[in-house]
Amino acid sequence: MAKENKIPKVFLSYARTNLEYADSIIEFASTLRGDGIDASIDEWDLKPGNDIYHFMESKIKSEADFVLLMINDEFTEKVDKRIAGAGAEVQIVAKELYENVEQGRIIPIIWRHDGEGEIKLPNIVESRYYIDLSSDDKFGENYELLLRTLFNKPKNPKTEVGKMPEWINDTTNRFTKTKTIIKRFDSQVEVNPEKFNYFIEDFFNEYFEYLKTFKLDLSGKNNVSASKEIYKSLEDYDALKNDLVTFLEKMFKVARYKEIDSEIVIEFLSNIRSLLSGSEQYSLANFDFILREIFLYFMAYALKYKNYAFIADLFYSPYYFEDYAFTSKDAKYFVDLDVRGRIHTDDILGISFKADNGNSFITPLGELLVRRVPPRLNEELLVDADLLCCYVSYMNKNKFGRKDWFPFTYIYKQNDSVDYFTRLTSKKYFNKIKEVFDVDSADEFKEKVVSTHDTYLGTGGVRFSNARGRCVELIEVYIDLSKLCSER
Repeated sequence: MAKENKIPKVFLSYARTNLEYADSIIEFASTLRGDGIDASIDEWDLKPGNDIYHFMESKIKSEADFVLLMINDEFTEKVDKRIAGAGAEVQIVAKELYENVEQGRIIPIIWRHDGEGEIKLPNIVESRYYIDLSSDDKFGENYELLLRTLFNKPKNPKTEVGKMPEWINDTTNRFTKTKTIIKRFDSQVEVNPEKFNYFIEDFFNEYFEYLKTFKLDLSGKNNVSASKEIYKSLEDYDALKNDLVTFLEKMFKVARYKEIDSEIVIEFLSNIRSLLSGSEQYSLANFDFILREIFLYFMAYALKYKNYAFIADLFYSPYYFEDYAFTSKDAKYFVDLDVRGRIHTDDILGISFKADNGNSFITPLGELLVRRVPPRLNEELLVDADLLCCYVSYMNKNKFGRKDWFPFTYIYKQNDSVDYFTRLTSKKYFNKIKEVFDVDSADEFKEKVVSTHDTYLGTGGVRFSNARGRCVELIEVYIDLSKLCSER
């Protein structure tokens, strides 16, 4: 086999059928040379007085990187009957053909074929992969195949072998069901697109069952030990979280042309929220963090793929879970997924989570959320999703009552704009995203924004209690209401 960047030397073996046929071989050899192949034939290189057998043997055994057997009916007959010329040439390579079934140096070429019946290959190469150049309609594509073979430049090169996944070495891996669903998701959706939401439901059901195994038993542990145990739990959860991230990427890509049944996701989130019913603060802090992280991932991915209908469903659909303040089920909204009033997760995480210089973070919870952002997302998108939850909660106080969403990541915002507000100058974009704010018109949007002025948001009260972080900006910082829907 010729090495890359080397001019391949090729010898053409053929039967001298007639002058017209010989001319076609010469023309083909010239075409090969014009395409960078050092093609050789007896017509050019065999001189009067040369030993014919020695010539053939040296070309085939020593000089040529490849030998092309130019097959027609007469070539096959001469080879099978071992007649001088083509028959003798093929006998020279017979040992290589018989002893090395994997060889790729000797290539059968179907050069002429009468078109009737099966192609007649010499017995010695009848099981070999041949290239058919016998007609105009086959020549183009198959000639490219020949050139790529000679230059060792396949059209679809074999992918390089990567590194073994680290989770292979994890003998404690328990998440085979979610990984199996992810592995089969693309092909199953392609074959059965009508079952898209069935596959989603299957994944989140299995995910929830795995998630329940992270329940902590922190009885008898002091605050520091309990906090460290929570961090260890979150580290162990990373393998399962990676499955979620991979699945969300796939799910939202398909959702560009197939609608997600948001009720499946709402039930999934409600089930996680129900795990937080009870009074075990420390034991539940990891679930409080996980629920917040999962919800923000849903929001961030939906923003990434501009799935505004999905966002609106998660904001305004009712959630049903066992609330700690009620003995019976009661309908709640997304803001009720935030349980910071009962489980002080930010404070609990801060017990053992310190900056490199030993100081406490303004918000260990926010810091951890930002640190854990998967590569497929980015920090800014997560922060903007968190801010959107906050702004929507204040714009819809009448619907959500006294509850609001606190954006623990807002102090990590890097730029001075929020895309979903900045683009509201476009009427077309406003009409796409207006359901996220639960409004029908630009005037209704303005009214809701103005209504936030009399809330904690408007008075600068949405900030950390330790007063070390700036307050959450008013919506008007990102969008001039007078320019709302002012452009196409």
